[in-house]
Amino acid sequence: MEKLCERIYALRKSAGLSQEELAHKTGVSRQTISKWESGTMVPESSNLRSLCLLFDVSADYLLFGKEAEPVKEPAQEPVKAVAEQTDKERRSAQETEDLRYKQALYLCAAIFMGALTLLSLAVTGVASYLLLAGIPLWQSEQNALSMLFSPAVLLGVSLFFSIMLATFTVLIGVAFLRARKKLKA
Repeated sequence: MEKLCERIYALRKSAGLSQEELAHKTGVSRQTISKWESGTMVPESSNLRSLCLLFDVSADYLLFGKEAEPVKEPAQEPVKAVAEQTDKERRSAQETEDLRYKQALYLCAAIFMGALTLLSLAVTGVASYLLLAGIPLWQSEQNALSMLFSPAVLLGVSLFFSIMLATFTVLIGVAFLRARKKLKA
Protein backbone atom coordinates (compact mmCIF):
# COMPACT_ATOMS: atom_id res chain seq x y z
CA MET A 1 0.00 0.00 0.00
CA GLU A 2 1.34 3.40 -1.00
CA LYS A 3 2.04 5.89 1.81
CA LEU A 4 1.62 9.67 1.89
CA CYS A 5 5.37 10.16 1.49
CA GLU A 6 5.41 7.95 -1.60
CA ARG A 7 2.43 9.81 -3.13
CA ILE A 8 4.14 13.18 -2.61
CA TYR A 9 7.30 11.83 -4.22
CA ALA A 10 5.37 10.32 -7.14
CA LEU A 11 3.34 13.48 -7.74
CA ARG A 12 6.46 15.65 -7.64
CA LYS A 13 8.28 13.40 -10.09
CA SER A 14 5.28 13.18 -12.45
CA ALA A 15 5.09 16.99 -12.43
CA GLY A 16 8.80 17.14 -13.32
CA LEU A 17 9.70 19.23 -10.28
CA SER A 18 12.81 19.07 -8.17
CA GLN A 19 12.57 19.23 -4.39
CA GLU A 20 13.86 22.80 -4.55
CA GLU A 21 11.18 23.83 -7.08
CA LEU A 22 8.39 22.20 -5.06
CA ALA A 23 9.71 23.90 -1.93
CA HIS A 24 9.61 27.28 -3.68
CA LYS A 25 6.05 26.73 -4.93
CA THR A 26 4.73 25.61 -1.55
CA GLY A 27 6.67 28.14 0.53
CA VAL A 28 8.71 25.67 2.57
CA SER A 29 12.37 24.64 2.58
CA ARG A 30 13.87 21.89 0.44
CA GLN A 31 14.72 20.00 3.63
CA THR A 32 11.03 19.99 4.56
CA ILE A 33 10.15 18.44 1.18
CA SER A 34 12.84 15.82 1.78
CA LYS A 35 11.37 15.01 5.21
CA TRP A 36 7.87 14.71 3.70
CA GLU A 37 9.13 12.32 1.04
CA SER A 38 11.12 10.22 3.51
CA GLY A 39 8.15 9.98 5.88
CA THR A 40 9.95 11.57 8.84
CA MET A 41 7.55 14.51 8.78
CA VAL A 42 3.92 15.02 7.66
CA PRO A 43 2.83 18.25 5.94
CA GLU A 44 0.69 20.65 7.96
CA SER A 45 -2.89 21.23 6.80
CA SER A 46 -2.05 24.49 4.99
CA ASN A 47 0.78 22.72 3.16
CA LEU A 48 -1.51 19.79 2.29
CA ARG A 49 -3.92 22.26 0.72
CA SER A 50 -1.11 23.80 -1.31
CA LEU A 51 0.00 20.35 -2.50
CA CYS A 52 -3.58 19.41 -3.47
CA LEU A 53 -3.98 22.62 -5.48
CA LEU A 54 -0.55 22.32 -7.01
CA PHE A 55 -0.92 18.70 -8.12
CA ASP A 56 -4.67 18.99 -8.81
CA VAL A 57 -5.64 16.09 -6.53
CA SER A 58 -8.05 15.77 -3.62
CA ALA A 59 -6.97 15.65 0.00
CA ASP A 60 -8.43 12.13 0.21
CA TYR A 61 -6.13 10.95 -2.54
CA LEU A 62 -3.09 12.69 -1.10
CA LEU A 63 -3.67 11.43 2.45
CA PHE A 64 -5.24 8.01 1.88
CA GLY A 65 -4.73 7.16 -1.78
CA LYS A 66 -8.47 6.52 -2.19
CA GLU A 67 -9.10 8.72 -5.18
CA ALA A 68 -6.88 7.92 -8.15
CA GLU A 69 -8.52 10.50 -10.43
CA PRO A 70 -8.18 14.25 -10.25
CA VAL A 71 -11.10 16.17 -8.74
CA LYS A 72 -11.62 18.30 -11.83
CA GLU A 73 -10.79 18.08 -15.50
CA PRO A 74 -7.02 18.16 -15.87
CA ALA A 75 -5.61 21.18 -17.63
CA GLN A 76 -2.71 20.85 -20.00
CA GLU A 77 -0.28 21.94 -17.33
CA PRO A 78 -2.15 22.08 -14.00
CA VAL A 79 0.96 22.34 -11.88
CA LYS A 80 2.25 25.35 -13.76
CA ALA A 81 -1.16 27.05 -13.84
CA VAL A 82 -1.66 26.70 -10.09
CA ALA A 83 1.93 27.70 -9.40
CA GLU A 84 1.60 30.79 -11.59
CA GLN A 85 -1.67 31.68 -9.87
CA THR A 86 -0.06 31.25 -6.46
CA ASP A 87 2.92 33.36 -7.54
CA LYS A 88 0.55 36.03 -8.87
CA GLU A 89 -1.36 36.05 -5.59
CA ARG A 90 1.90 36.40 -3.63
CA ARG A 91 3.09 39.22 -5.89
CA SER A 92 -0.28 40.94 -5.62
CA ALA A 93 -0.20 40.69 -1.83
CA GLN A 94 3.38 41.99 -1.75
CA GLU A 95 2.50 44.89 -4.07
CA THR A 96 -0.46 45.77 -1.85
CA GLU A 97 1.75 45.73 1.22
CA ASP A 98 4.36 47.86 -0.56
CA LEU A 99 1.70 50.37 -1.62
CA ARG A 100 0.38 50.63 1.93
CA TYR A 101 3.93 51.19 3.20
CA LYS A 102 4.57 53.88 0.57
CA GLN A 103 1.24 55.50 1.34
CA ALA A 104 2.14 55.70 5.05
CA LEU A 105 5.56 57.17 4.24
CA TYR A 106 4.06 59.74 1.87
CA LEU A 107 1.49 60.74 4.47
CA CYS A 108 4.15 61.19 7.17
CA ALA A 109 6.37 63.15 4.79
CA ALA A 110 3.48 65.38 3.68
CA ILE A 111 2.56 66.14 7.31
CA PHE A 112 6.19 66.91 8.18
CA MET A 113 6.69 69.10 5.11
CA GLY A 114 3.37 70.84 5.77
CA ALA A 115 4.49 71.66 9.32
CA LEU A 116 7.80 73.03 8.03
CA THR A 117 5.90 75.11 5.47
CA LEU A 118 3.70 76.59 8.20
CA LEU A 119 6.77 77.36 10.32
CA SER A 120 8.46 79.04 7.36
CA LEU A 121 5.31 81.06 6.65
CA ALA A 122 5.26 82.19 10.28
CA VAL A 123 8.87 83.38 9.97
CA THR A 124 7.89 85.13 6.71
CA GLY A 125 5.06 86.90 8.54
CA VAL A 126 7.36 88.02 11.36
CA ALA A 127 9.96 89.23 8.85
CA SER A 128 7.28 91.15 6.92
CA TYR A 129 6.07 92.81 10.11
CA LEU A 130 9.63 93.75 11.12
CA LEU A 131 10.35 95.15 7.67
CA LEU A 132 7.13 97.19 7.47
CA ALA A 133 7.49 98.48 11.03
CA GLY A 134 11.15 99.35 10.45
CA ILE A 135 12.32 97.31 13.42
CA PRO A 136 15.87 95.98 13.07
CA LEU A 137 16.70 92.50 14.29
CA TRP A 138 19.86 93.72 15.99
CA GLN A 139 20.04 96.92 18.01
CA SER A 140 23.81 97.11 17.67
CA GLU A 141 25.75 99.13 15.12
CA GLN A 142 25.52 98.46 11.41
CA ASN A 143 27.95 95.77 10.34
CA ALA A 144 27.99 92.87 7.91
CA LEU A 145 26.39 90.52 10.39
CA SER A 146 23.48 92.83 11.12
CA MET A 147 22.93 93.35 7.38
CA LEU A 148 22.98 89.60 6.84
CA PHE A 149 20.23 89.18 9.43
CA SER A 150 18.20 92.19 8.37
CA PRO A 151 14.40 91.86 8.07
CA ALA A 152 14.64 92.14 4.27
CA VAL A 153 17.08 89.23 3.97
CA LEU A 154 15.08 87.19 6.50
CA LEU A 155 11.93 87.89 4.49
CA GLY A 156 13.56 86.80 1.22
CA VAL A 157 15.04 83.62 2.66
CA SER A 158 11.89 82.60 4.53
CA LEU A 159 9.73 83.32 1.48
CA PHE A 160 12.02 81.17 -0.68
CA PHE A 161 11.83 78.30 1.82
CA SER A 162 8.06 78.69 2.16
CA ILE A 163 7.58 78.32 -1.59
CA MET A 164 10.05 75.44 -1.84
CA LEU A 165 8.52 73.55 1.11
CA ALA A 166 4.96 74.14 -0.15
CA THR A 167 5.97 72.75 -3.56
CA PHE A 168 7.48 69.63 -1.99
CA THR A 169 4.39 69.20 0.19
CA VAL A 170 2.16 69.28 -2.88
CA LEU A 171 4.38 66.81 -4.75
CA ILE A 172 4.39 64.40 -1.82
CA GLY A 173 0.62 64.81 -1.53
CA VAL A 174 0.24 63.88 -5.20
CA ALA A 175 2.42 60.79 -4.68
CA PHE A 176 0.25 59.85 -1.68
CA LEU A 177 -2.93 60.18 -3.75
CA ARG A 178 -1.45 58.07 -6.58
CA ALA A 179 -0.51 55.32 -4.13
CA ARG A 180 -4.01 55.49 -2.68
CA LYS A 181 -5.56 55.27 -6.14
CA LYS A 182 -3.42 52.21 -7.01
CA LEU A 183 -4.36 50.60 -3.71
CA LYS A 184 -8.08 51.02 -4.42
CA ALA A 185 -7.75 49.65 -7.96
